[in-house]
Amino acid sequence: MGPRPRPSFYYTNAEGRTKNENRAVLLIVLILFCALLFSVFHKSFKNHREDQSKNNVISEKWWDIKPEADSQHSDSQKNDYKNKRYGIIIDSGSSQSRLMIYSWNDTRILNAPKNDSIDLNAFPNIEFGIDNTEETYSSRIAPGISDYGTKISKLGQDHINPMLEFAKKTIPKHKHKQTPIYLMATAGMRLLEKSVQDDLLYQACKYIKKNSNFYVGSCRSHFKVITGEEEGVYGWVSVNYLKNGFKLLLENKNQPKPKKNIENSTNNDEHPTTTNMNVTLSKRLDSKNKKANTFGFLDMGGASTQIAFELTPEAALKHKNETTSIVLRKLDGKDISIDLFVTTFLGYGTNEARRRHVELLTGIPNEFNSPEIPVIEDPCLQKGLFVQAKAKPVVLMGTGNLDKCIIQASKLLNKDAHCAVEPCLFNGVHFPETKFDGMDFLGVSEYWYSSHDVLGLGGVWDMLKFIDKSNGFCSLPWSTTKDLHLKLPGVTEERLRMQCFKAAWLISILHEGFGLFPKYSSYSELLLREKETKTLSSSNNSKLHSVNKIGSKEASWTLGAMLIKITNSIPVGTDTLESKIPGIILPNSIQLNNNVQDQELADSSVFALNFNSLDALYKGFSAKVHHRNMVIIVCILIIAVFLGVYKRNLRLKLFRKVKNIVYFTFNKSASQRRYRAGTTYVLPLVNVQNNRFENIFR
Repeated sequence: MGPRPRPSFYYTNAEGRTKNENRAVLLIVLILFCALLFSVFHKSFKNHREDQSKNNVISEKWWDIKPEADSQHSDSQKNDYKNKRYGIIIDSGSSQSRLMIYSWNDTRILNAPKNDSIDLNAFPNIEFGIDNTEETYSSRIAPGISDYGTKISKLGQDHINPMLEFAKKTIPKHKHKQTPIYLMATAGMRLLEKSVQDDLLYQACKYIKKNSNFYVGSCRSHFKVITGEEEGVYGWVSVNYLKNGFKLLLENKNQPKPKKNIENSTNNDEHPTTTNMNVTLSKRLDSKNKKANTFGFLDMGGASTQIAFELTPEAALKHKNETTSIVLRKLDGKDISIDLFVTTFLGYGTNEARRRHVELLTGIPNEFNSPEIPVIEDPCLQKGLFVQAKAKPVVLMGTGNLDKCIIQASKLLNKDAHCAVEPCLFNGVHFPETKFDGMDFLGVSEYWYSSHDVLGLGGVWDMLKFIDKSNGFCSLPWSTTKDLHLKLPGVTEERLRMQCFKAAWLISILHEGFGLFPKYSSYSELLLREKETKTLSSSNNSKLHSVNKIGSKEASWTLGAMLIKITNSIPVGTDTLESKIPGIILPNSIQLNNNVQDQELADSSVFALNFNSLDALYKGFSAKVHHRNMVIIVCILIIAVFLGVYKRNLRLKLFRKVKNIVYFTFNKSASQRRYRAGTTYVLPLVNVQNNRFENIFR
């Protein structure tokens, strides 16, 4: 009996080819194409799989997460840490980043129905670090995060990691998952391009998620560039919290409950809103002076300066379009609302002001007419001090004249700028008509450093002493200054070089800018009046206090930010008719100017900036995963149609063709016999020597 004849479809050079055979070839090609396409998407997905799992928005709130088992402490210590909560805020400024740790007792335990030992008519008691110990409070690193705009890949390891390791070692490990971490960048980042900001924030968020278990609800709400207004509000909350500025507000326990008429509600009978605080605030006003009893806030940073103060009811109504409202929740679950005016001046911090001062000086023609080394006099540098300007090949020579330095600094206020909405303070920034009505202000950052570190002043601001000491400092030769002051703790040459200008800048801001002190036609007249009266008191009996610590606690705006986050975890009181989400409500004009939107907040405590490019990163990655799944589904459907529509004969032939491929692939002798028979095996099932090759694929 002879050999069994082979079917014609075993050979690719067969003369006759049915439609089913052509479809089978096309189906195999389609399968190979789908496999190739799937492998491409799978590789992309594999590279981002870890990031995807880390970047998911966590719907569970941090205050609802239970701690892990405590294996770090003894049985006697476990009770002390059982109800302890922790929070982390990274202040990413223009010159450095600083991680700060705060701790407090769980607010839900404190306001439990059976807990009568706690005064609930108060805000949570926040401790710095672990039990207020300074070595567990903060970790800082320089330079600031904005310096990594051109080296983003190094941000995580070089900048974030040292601070993150400090936090991981300080906070008990079993508390990490329920500990929220926030990065809030300030003026230094605001000066960068939006795309660079987003890349830095994304990289920082990705690194922290990958290298720690700290809680990040979403990158958008936990990593952000805060507006200057937000920074000012946080600072205002911080200093008033530490100085007991909310005392009268909290003592007002017996104010009548608001009545709410659903059918015919008016501004007078609703629960107080952001602009309707007449009833609440009027009880906290001095009947004679009609002033608010909270402290005003001044912050002088390196790139920007802020001012924030509480508005009287009349001023809040008159300037409702410029009013910023803040909602805080007490331990009893009741909300309080306060109306503030807060504004920021980007570019008016000490470092940015100094940069603009140098630009102004270098625009003056060279008095020495030296083509080789242009030298320009700088009254804000001491005699004997020469500084190379960064922007231009110019050398600045110090002359040490405070009066001339103040005159130069006052030009930087840009008092002649166009004022779109009257009245304005300086640089065209609107300011409500107010004389502060004897309000006391607390100044932080450079208000403290520039008065205390070198001049030895601090506390109540005595302008006469400040000007006298600044004048004496500026007139000293540079060599003498170094001998006298470099021995002081924390004083560097950079601080000494900038001291004279910073003093002049603060004098200009307080006199010509904010108008906290009397104005005179010239500073010569001002100095003469000072010598006559032996004192320079603030206008309207207002007082300025420069502070670094209040009590034993540092007056940082991050404390105010953390307080707002914590109060958001307090359950709403059972007898509260209407509640708000604790946080900041910015005026519409500020929201539009800063592109602020209330979307996708992790804890809904503040408005989040709308990072368009950051959203694009998330959406683009989600699209990759979505497209990968779509490719799989479409390929399966097409294959199913091919296998389901045609008859069983096609499936059998397809099976035989696949079997044939496998047979000739792994059987060398059979492949050689086939080659001698006049067929080619360059592409299975396709005879490349046949003119029908193109027809098959077509």
